[in-house]
Formats: sequence, structure tokens, C-alpha cells
Amino acid sequence: MIVDDNEDIALMFKAGLEDSNKHNGGNRIEVHTCNNPVTALSEFKPSFYDLLLVDIKMPNMNGFELCEKLLAMDIGQDVKTIPKSVAQFS
Repeated sequence: MIVDDNEDIALMFKAGLEDSNKHNGGNRIEVHTCNNPVTALSEFKPSFYDLLLVDIKMPNMNGFELCEKLLAMDIGQDVKTIPKSVAQFS
């Protein structure tokens, strides 16, 4: 699951992960995106995801708060959580 309030960045990461389907021996990677941390929390499926890629700076709830709440849920022992931040230059 990718959670980022910037839809373009979420879709960029999604495209990159889905593109890796070509190189992982035929195992299909299913990628879910969400642009709102509160929605991500309510739509989260415990024990479903292998990877959580979460933006640090988001409105309503930052990525660290979201990860804390998700980890408090039964998310399974194999899930990896990666907080991220993407600098935007003008």
C-alpha cells in the first residue's frame, strides 16, 4: 500500500512497483494507493500487505502517526514499513 497526499507521486511509485512485475519471475505485484491517511487507516486490510510505503508529510495525520496506528492493528509479522519524503523543487 502506498499512502501519499500527492497523487502524482503515489502513481509514480505504483508504476515503478508494477513495472517490476516484468522482472520478478511472473509473480504479480498488486499495488494499492491512497491519497489520504485517514482513508488509508479506515480501508487498511490487516495481514494483507507486504509493504507499506508512507509519506511523512501529510495533512490530518503525518506518516509516522499513520504507521503507529497501522502497527497497532494486526498487520502481520512480515509487513515492511517504509516512511518516505520526496523533496519538490521549483
